[in-house]
Amino acid sequence: MILKKIVDLLLFFFRKINIFGLDAPLVVLFWNKLLERELSLKIPLIFELILFSSVWLAYSADRFLDNNNIFLKKKLQQRHLILKKKAFEFCIVWFILFISIIALTGFYLKKIEIYCSLALLFLVILNQGLSIFENEKLKKTILKSFRTSIILSLGCSIYPFLHLEYYDYSFACFPVMLCVIFLGNCLAVKNLKYAHCDLTLTEPVIDKVEIILFILVLLGIFLLGLTLFTVANFVSISCIPIIVFKSNLCYDDRRVFLDQIFWIIPLTFLFSSFVCKF
Repeated sequence: MILKKIVDLLLFFFRKINIFGLDAPLVVLFWNKLLERELSLKIPLIFELILFSSVWLAYSADRFLDNNNIFLKKKLQQRHLILKKKAFEFCIVWFILFISIIALTGFYLKKIEIYCSLALLFLVILNQGLSIFENEKLKKTILKSFRTSIILSLGCSIYPFLHLEYYDYSFACFPVMLCVIFLGNCLAVKNLKYAHCDLTLTEPVIDKVEIILFILVLLGIFLLGLTLFTVANFVSISCIPIIVFKSNLCYDDRRVFLDQIFWIIPLTFLFSSFVCKF
């Protein structure tokens, strides 16, 4: 009974975060912080505010366009409906925050950071355009999940890399491992949708790609060692089958947990690292 109340409370909290589109910014922020710790960097808080706000602007705009896109004929979920009901208020808040972030970016960020931000913005817009206009044949050759995973991993890793004083070949493992776990999450969500829409499937199906992703994370741990970052990656990829395949939760609740677990895990490891200092 107590466990059920805790789960219900968590689900209520997670749904609120999911509805207002805060999960994606939290994912990028906390993996960015964990990578900063791994590389022994100290990046100003104002930069993290810019990063968090920029991701929310992109993510919420994607939802809003998805909500109002005449090319996509699909049933809207609650996280989309709230933007439809509050479209005017959303646009006002979005544009005010957009202008504020532009001002903060021009004042605090270096030129190289601004150029990288513009490059990421271009990739986000390109991904959105492909998602809207790509046909079924193109979807089979260029996976949206793969594109999204690359953009997320770049958003988490490119800025800490710009603050490094030296570079090593092993640093390439960090964005690759991030891309792997984000791709695992995207594929798990896709399998959940297929199982939910296809009444002949009682459970999502594990495909070969997800097994390969798990092996890649183990390889990353072997190359980088048992650090907080690598262990967090391992826990993240290991939580996917537990939530998707071994849970008694309904489809919507599984989806919510999948979206939230990827910021909860890095936050947990950051908190444990902070506690261990005292």
